[in-house]
Amino acid sequence: MVFAGAALHFKVGQVAGGGYRIYYVAMPALAVLVGLGFAALRSRYPRATMPALATFVLSLAIWQNAENKAWWETAKEIERTVQAIASEAQSLQPDDYGLLMLPGRNDGVYAFENAQGAIMMAATAAVPGINALDAMVAFMPTQLDEWHGLMQQDVVHKIAKRPRAPARSTRFYGKQWGTTKLTYLGWWPPKDPLQWRNQWQRAVAAACPSLKL
Repeated sequence: MVFAGAALHFKVGQVAGGGYRIYYVAMPALAVLVGLGFAALRSRYPRATMPALATFVLSLAIWQNAENKAWWETAKEIERTVQAIASEAQSLQPDDYGLLMLPGRNDGVYAFENAQGAIMMAATAAVPGINALDAMVAFMPTQLDEWHGLMQQDVVHKIAKRPRAPARSTRFYGKQWGTTKLTYLGWWPPKDPLQWRNQWQRAVAAACPSLKL
C-alpha cells in the first residue's frame, strides 16, 4: 500500500530529479524495530497482531501518499520554473538583467534551496542558443540581505558575459508557485537595507504570496 501510494504520483517521462526521491529506501533500521515489535506482540497477543499491523500499514500508506504528493508537486514546479526562466531570458533587452526570487520549499520539500545555479543551467539547456545566466540570476528569500550587499558590488559584471550587461540588475522578478510565467515586480534602488527589504516584502506580498517573505 505504501508503494501504491507512491505510484499514484509517478508518471512516465518524469525528468525532474526530485520526483524520484519518493522511492528512497528510508529508515531501514526503524523498519526492523517495528518488525520486532510486531513479532513480540504476536507472541503475547496473536489475535491482536493482524488488526494492529493492518492499522499501522494503512496509517503509513496515508502519510506516505501525502508526502509523495508534495514531492510530485515540487517536481512539476521545477519544470514550470525552468520553462518560465527560459522564456523570460529570451525576451529581455540586451541592456537589462533580471534578479529572480524563487520559493525555497513546498510543504517541507526543498525545491530550489540549493539549486539556484542548477535551475539556470537547466533553463539554458531548455532553449539552445541562450545562456540564462547572461539574462538573470536566481536567489532565495533567505538571501535578500546578502543580495543587497552584492548589488553594491556591481555583481552583474561578475556573472554575465555579454558586453552590454548592466552593472546591476534592472528588473526584479518573483516566481509564484503553480504559475507558468515569472512575475515582474518592478525595480527599486538597493540603498538602505531596511528600505530594500520592505520594498521586496510589499511587492512579493502583492504579486507572489507563495514566496512568504
